[in-house]
Formats: sequence, C-alpha cells, structure tokens
Amino acid sequence: MRPARTISVALLLLIVGLLARSASADDLPPERRALVGITTPRDTVYVGEPVTLRLELLLDTEWFEEHAVPLVRQRMDLPIQVLAPGLDRLAGAVRRSPPRTVLVPARFVLNDGPSLAEFYPFEEIDDRSFSVHRVDVDFLPTQAGVLAVPPPTLRFAYATRFERDFAGGRLPLDRTDVRVAGTAPSIRVLPLPEEGRPAGFSGAVGRFTMRAALDPSSPAGGKGVRLVLRIEGEGNLEAFDTPSLAGLDGFHVYGALDDRGRPVRTIRYDLGPVRDGVREVPPIALATFDPTPPAGYRTVTTAAVPLATPLTPRGVAGREGTKDAGAGETQGTGLGRGGFRADEARRGGAVVVAVAVAILAALGYGLSRGRRARAAAAADPAHARMRAALEALRATTGRPDAGPAGAFAEVLAARLACPAAAVIASDLAARLAAAGVEPDIAAQAAVTLERLVGARYGGGAAIDAPRDLVALAERVAARAGAHGATARGR
Repeated sequence: MRPARTISVALLLLIVGLLARSASADDLPPERRALVGITTPRDTVYVGEPVTLRLELLLDTEWFEEHAVPLVRQRMDLPIQVLAPGLDRLAGAVRRSPPRTVLVPARFVLNDGPSLAEFYPFEEIDDRSFSVHRVDVDFLPTQAGVLAVPPPTLRFAYATRFERDFAGGRLPLDRTDVRVAGTAPSIRVLPLPEEGRPAGFSGAVGRFTMRAALDPSSPAGGKGVRLVLRIEGEGNLEAFDTPSLAGLDGFHVYGALDDRGRPVRTIRYDLGPVRDGVREVPPIALATFDPTPPAGYRTVTTAAVPLATPLTPRGVAGREGTKDAGAGETQGTGLGRGGFRADEARRGGAVVVAVAVAILAALGYGLSRGRRARAAAAADPAHARMRAALEALRATTGRPDAGPAGAFAEVLAARLACPAAAVIASDLAARLAAAGVEPDIAAQAAVTLERLVGARYGGGAAIDAPRDLVALAERVAARAGAHGATARGR
C-alpha cells in the first residue's frame, strides 16, 4: 500500500509539471500576461541627491493584440492603465521637471492622464515575447528618513469572443477586467553631514563643473561687466540657491538672472567695479556636497576672467570731468569782464536755459518713456520669450492643419521660466498660481493643456475657438512687469 501511494504521488507531480509547462507556453492566466514594478538604481541617497524611480512594464505582445479591450476612447499604443501615485507625488521629496526625453514613445494611461513610456527591446519569458516599456521620473529628497514608494497597479481588460460592429471594429462579448499588483522600493535618505560643511554652502548636491565668461552685451564705457556663469553636471542643478558673489574682490553685484536650467544652469550677473584699474574678474568658488564615495564636501572653482579694458567705478569719471572742465578759467569773485553785472547776467541766462531745458525734458519724457520701457522689456529675455511664444501661438491657431498644444505649452513655460516639457505635470495649476496667475485662470490653463495634449494623441478636437485659446494665453501672460506689457501692448 505505501509503495503504491508513493508512485501515485510521483505520477501526479509529473502530470502537474507537464501541465504547468504547457500553460507557461499557451495557457497562462491573464494576470501573468503583464508585469509591472518600480525600481531604483540606489536604495540609499542623501538629502538633495536626485533619485530616479523607473516604472517598468512588460506585456505579452501577441496575447494583447488578440485579446485586449481598450480602456479609454482615446487611442493608445498600450491598452492599459497604470496606477502609480508615487510617480506624481512622493512624501519627503519633490518631483523634478522637466521629464526625461522619450526617444521611442508608447502612449498609455498613467494615473488619470496620458503619458509616454520608452520602448525597449523585447524579452523572452516562459517562451513568450514580452514588450518592455519604461518611464523614468526623478525626485529630489527634501528630508532625511525613508521614502516609501507606493506599489503600482496595472489595469487592463480582455475578451475571448468578439463580433464585428457596423464600422468594422471589434465588440467584446465577454469582457473581463484584470488588475496586476506590482512592487516598489523603499529608499533611505541620509542627512547631509554637519562636519566639514563650508560656511558658504548653498545646497548644491552632486558632481559639477563650472565656467565663467564675459557676456558680449556687457555695458559700454568701461564702467561694468555682465558675467555669465555656467554650471553643469549630475545633481540637484536647478534646486540650490543662486551662488552669491557678495565679497567678490573688486566688484559690487547689482543683480543676477538665473534660468535654473538643466542640464546646464546659466546665471548672468551685472557687476560694477568698486575701485579703479580692475583688470579681471577673480575666480568664483561654489561649495558642493559630492555623494559619490567617499562622500564629502568639495569646492568647484572657475578660472579668472581677464578684462580687455580696466574698469572705473560708476560716478568717478563724472567727478573728474567736472574738475577738468574748470581748469584754466579764472576762479574767484567773477568781477572781471563786466564786473558784478556781467556775472549776474550770466547767472540769469543760466536760469532761463535751465527752465527751457526742464520744459523740453518734461515734453520729451512722455514720448521717450514708452520707448524706454519697450527697450527695457525687449532686453529682458523672459519678456522676449513670452512675446515670441504668444506670436507663435497666434500663428499656429491661424492654421487649421496645425496643433496648438506645443505653442500653448511654450506660453505656460515662459510664464514659469522653465522648459516647455516641464509644464506637462499634474501640479501645473498650482505652479501657475504660485507664479502669480489668477487661480481660476491657472486651473483653466491646466485643463486646456490637458485637452490639447489629449487631442494630439487622438482624443478629438480640444479647442473650438482659437481666439479663446489666444485670449486665455494672454491672461496667463498678463501681470505687472514684462509679461503684462507683452499681453497688453504691441
């Protein structure tokens, strides 16, 4: 009896193994036709060190082509929806923008809207060919602790029986919805060490290089320069404070324009000399924390920038000119050549001339004020960008064959001073409101961009009246200062 039972169990295990092998080839359950997960290259980082979350999707291509049922009316390359709230918002970190460039895109629904995944070569799993798609999202940790990434869920629908409709499409007769649970990591975030932290540390975390050069648009007359500082590398490039040049030997800093860009951050400083004979801009240092082993604080330094002409402080040349103008003239009572009356007449004439000059200046002020304001605005790169974006949008909406999504996104990007790709995010309305756009206009702009992007992906017409789109863009641009001038007067 006991030997017979042993043989029966062995035969049963063999049959189950054969059935399982057969199922792995042709009869996998629907739940195994798709895989989803979030990974990260490093599970330990420092505060401020960029961390990448990679959403990975694997789909049984042939099976999906035969059985998948679309989840939304909008045309998608992948008939799935991935619920991954951790890719939109992660407690203890901020999402970086812009998103990475997608070279071979595949459209699918991520959370509540369309997204693009990068297509990668196929992989063979259980004798089946799975297409591989990935989405990389970068975050900057803002506090020490643990980043607990919520696991993603993949949704899709399938059917085994279809019938043709009057338009030649397929109607599923036995639709079934499936959810596939995924995995996600936990990331340990370490605080930046206090020991060895430089006094001028401004939060730069990563490995950077830095170079400085003179801007060709520097003011003429030898009274000041415009210095261009470019920082690039791997790290929180756009997040740390604008490097302060306070105390720069020989110079006073009048202002700085920082684009906070990636992968190169460009900062323009207006500098004026504080003494005569300044012949170079001295080296500029940036204190950083390099997280690569052995992690520690480093200092990145530029080379000195020589000046073609020595600089003179503002105002010194004017005072010296006044002294030179009086050289060689009689100094004292002023009674020579006509005595007191002649001197008095000269002063009276000077008063008349001064009044005339004041009147002419008042008349010319009104005429030149607008020209000066427009010239100043034109010199402002942010104003010029907004003006160009609005003109491009008007031109695009005037062509029925052109989609305005890209042009409208550029208007929003000009308002936010970021690349156009960075505006396509779930927090767009909040970012616009924080930039000074009226909350209702910010919300309308975010919804409109989503509709325009959806139309680009095959979701139908998004804007019925191009004039309304232009008007909305102008309201986004309108504010006190350069952008307001752009929207109101041309």
